[in-house]
Amino acid sequence: MSRSPVKNSKFEIRRLQQRPQPLNSKFPIAAALCVLLLTGCGRQTPPADTDQRRIVTLAPALTQMVADLGVLDDVVGVAQHDPIADASLPVLGNFVQVDIERLLSVQPTLVMIMSGKEGVPPRLRELADAGRFQLEDYPTPTCIEDVLDTLHSMGAVLDCQRQADDLARHLNDQLRQVRVDVAPLQQPRVLMVIALHPIMASGPGTVNDSLLQQAGGINAAENATVPAPTFDREALLALQPDVILLMLPGAPPLTDHDDRLREFADVPVPAVRDGRIVLLNDPLIALPGTSLVATVRRIADAIHPKLTYEFQEDHE
Repeated sequence: MSRSPVKNSKFEIRRLQQRPQPLNSKFPIAAALCVLLLTGCGRQTPPADTDQRRIVTLAPALTQMVADLGVLDDVVGVAQHDPIADASLPVLGNFVQVDIERLLSVQPTLVMIMSGKEGVPPRLRELADAGRFQLEDYPTPTCIEDVLDTLHSMGAVLDCQRQADDLARHLNDQLRQVRVDVAPLQQPRVLMVIALHPIMASGPGTVNDSLLQQAGGINAAENATVPAPTFDREALLALQPDVILLMLPGAPPLTDHDDRLREFADVPVPAVRDGRIVLLNDPLIALPGTSLVATVRRIADAIHPKLTYEFQEDHE
């Protein structure tokens, strides 16, 4: 196979076994929230047979929001592939298939889920209706606004409305600054690849599409009729992307002869010709949560050579 030009991401993960801290990009959000999180969120009155609130989060993005609202210590169970929660917490399945027996064993008082088109698993709904726990169902986000709406709603549920509102306001301020930074720059056509072999990308009506717009890029898959279209060589040729972003959380660094790049080899599109295939492999890169500002900045930094955002190396 002929050599494909590759630009290695500057965001390579050095020790994947370490859990990243939420909101890990080097911008002043942590300082802005510090005072809020010292007090934490208010506690709801738990059921009579428990002495504290016990939260189950069945989506990593919800865990991240709970963490950034200062109540991560109340989480007693999580879903699969959660990069925020402590590795010792019980894994209870995912939003499609929940291990009900194990869920009940952790005695939750509050279960939070992001349901997709399938809706909440019926057994979970039955248990909530029977008073076993409070159930909060949030829609799977399709844009930045959906993420912020979920954050606002969680503020009410967790008795953290002030903290949630302040956090949402700060996130909006940071997004506004990115838009100012990229406004004078040319908008490249960007293909956001979320899986390989075959190539699958983020289409319109997705959080990634919303993040790319904030970062000053044009989605090369903007005319797709589904949220996650796949592309063969001919379809990729028709897109003519200027930049190809490989948004693969935790993926190892790219090499010139990397097998993951075989579908891009010898495809005469600007991204391949100019060596602008960029790996974004931070563990939170695909998370539709409060790390969205860090993701926007990473995308902007990758697609605009004139930008030089700095990011903290949290995995050393």
